[in-house]
Amino acid sequence: MKKILLLTLTLNFVLFAGLTAAVSKKSKDIILIPKELEVSIGRGVAREVETKFKVLNDPELTAYIDKVGQRIARVCDRQNLEYHFKILDDPMVNAFACPGGFIYVTTGILKTIESEAELAGILGHEVGHVTARHAVKKIQGMLAYTILASLLLKDEDARQIIDVVFNLILLGYSREDEFQVDRLGTRYAYEADYDPGGLRDFLAKLKKLEKREPLAIETLISSHPPTLQRIKKIEHQVQEFSNLSGKNRYRTEFLEATRRLKSATPLLFQDDFSQKGNWAESEYAYHENGEYHISGGNEGYLSWHGKIFSDFTCKVKVRKIGGSNDGEYYLMFRFLDSENTYLFGLRGDGHYSIWKVAGGDAFPLQEWTDSSYLNQENTVNYLQVRCEGSNISVYVNNYRLASVNDNTFRQGKIGFFVSPRIHVAYDDIMVHE
Repeated sequence: MKKILLLTLTLNFVLFAGLTAAVSKKSKDIILIPKELEVSIGRGVAREVETKFKVLNDPELTAYIDKVGQRIARVCDRQNLEYHFKILDDPMVNAFACPGGFIYVTTGILKTIESEAELAGILGHEVGHVTARHAVKKIQGMLAYTILASLLLKDEDARQIIDVVFNLILLGYSREDEFQVDRLGTRYAYEADYDPGGLRDFLAKLKKLEKREPLAIETLISSHPPTLQRIKKIEHQVQEFSNLSGKNRYRTEFLEATRRLKSATPLLFQDDFSQKGNWAESEYAYHENGEYHISGGNEGYLSWHGKIFSDFTCKVKVRKIGGSNDGEYYLMFRFLDSENTYLFGLRGDGHYSIWKVAGGDAFPLQEWTDSSYLNQENTVNYLQVRCEGSNISVYVNNYRLASVNDNTFRQGKIGFFVSPRIHVAYDDIMVHE
């Protein structure tokens, strides 16, 4: 505390006598945080990102994303920065930039787009946040002067600010900032010889996803202006470009580069109840109005898919239609290896748990826990279970509920159990290996 008080007393000297303020060419805003510190903060935030999210281990695809990103960086307004482009292995449709040129896209967004021009528009948008110094301005506007002084003096307490900056970035920027970087990103794509309508085309896909899969794009739509307004503004900007000849979309190149990413999914159990698949149709299991229905009957309903999986992600959208809404579980993912069974259960009262059954004995890896992220009654829950090595992680509505590690787990079959007297409905089950 004494250290902070001393910093406060010397603030005027530090900020105005000891620093040379940089001035943004575009807005003439005074920037108190120099480039070197911006990059240092950004590097720390990037490390935080990579501890909270899994970076995709695909050097070839990462090199391709970086190539497109560097092409954008060479025409941007801050070419004196070193830009870094990485992929996060995350189903959410998202992209974001950390201060100093550290930029991330998710596998979710790469699976959504269909051309290099769309990717260039997205990366141009994120590079625009860096060139406009939006994160830096947000840091200056929200941090106390004592903390900012600590940062400028490279005080050891500066490390504590990384979490704050990380959360500021995830909260997003103002509508004006987003419209500005839409313009910048579209211009950068044009100047890099891409079709400048790429970002517009991506936003058109985003508009459709808002109705079909709102939770998959919740971060984007909650932190950005209305999508239709963005599309109209970009369309107007594209029409102002005098010459579009030679501006390419590179659709074939993009689809080839992302082929493995998109073909890694999905194993669809589309024939589950068609008598041809692993799960036979019966009075307890049937297809109706585009959904698969399972009724637990008097004894419950259990079925296994015959294939053995190792590292995988299993996804399903499920809703409980009828039955008890008390403390009885109504649906359980089941993973069976050669020795053990692992269970992820949902209860009608909004609780979940993870159990292990070994040698006939059952014990919890995650006790029954209440969660506000679980929708109750006749409402869809987006369930996702990831198994990587000995780690099992459970997501509900794109929120990670729990993660457990068991060195005895390696691979196994996937099954589902519906409790007695419970009726559930779900769409296609997808397994990504």
